[in-house]
Amino acid sequence: AARSDRNSVVYNGIDLDKFCPGRSRRALFNELNIPSTAKVVVSIGSISPTKGHRFLVQAAAQLRQQCRDVIFLVVGAGPQRCVQDLKSQIRHAGLDAWFRFAGWRSDIVDILRASAVLVVVSGKEAFGRTIVEAMATGVPVVSTRSGGPEEIVVDGVTGSLVPVKDVPALAGAIGAILEDDALASRLGKSGRARAEEMFSRRTYAANVEAILARVATSAPSVGD
Repeated sequence: AARSDRNSVVYNGIDLDKFCPGRSRRALFNELNIPSTAKVVVSIGSISPTKGHRFLVQAAAQLRQQCRDVIFLVVGAGPQRCVQDLKSQIRHAGLDAWFRFAGWRSDIVDILRASAVLVVVSGKEAFGRTIVEAMATGVPVVSTRSGGPEEIVVDGVTGSLVPVKDVPALAGAIGAILEDDALASRLGKSGRARAEEMFSRRTYAANVEAILARVATSAPSVGD
């Protein structure tokens, strides 16, 4: 077994100059047929059963009466069968007007700047680079406790962590942010600060350099 004192975790760094708070593009709302007054709840990633989109649909159904001026934006693609199954679930729930499908996008910065909340509903998730990008952009995150997100999101500080498959908890966390602008602002600012502290390219480079220096100093000298 590996010695714990020799293990180090170095998180990926992102471009904080690119992913930063800013104004959303009105043209983006027009393109995606989103009302200018709507608050956008965005999910970014591949569409597959493991990503848990069905739970997002169920949460949207619970939020229908509580939050009327909201759009759920699904960014990403997947097997046609998975996409059609998800759209069928949305249609059967009577939520067609609440959802937009954007497919794969290259303008993730603009997507995030237009969003009120990033939602991750996976049963199991790795590091979650999109979560860091959202935090850097000042967007609160609601995520399941699915592995990687638990190392990124600080519950109640930069967003909310909810149990996997717990639809009431998911809906409650999303609704709390949508209905409380002060809470959303506080979470967004804290997320940006955490991204600057832990997930910048500078921090990534410094952590790698520190590991290399530690290895160099602990390596046995020639002849030992």
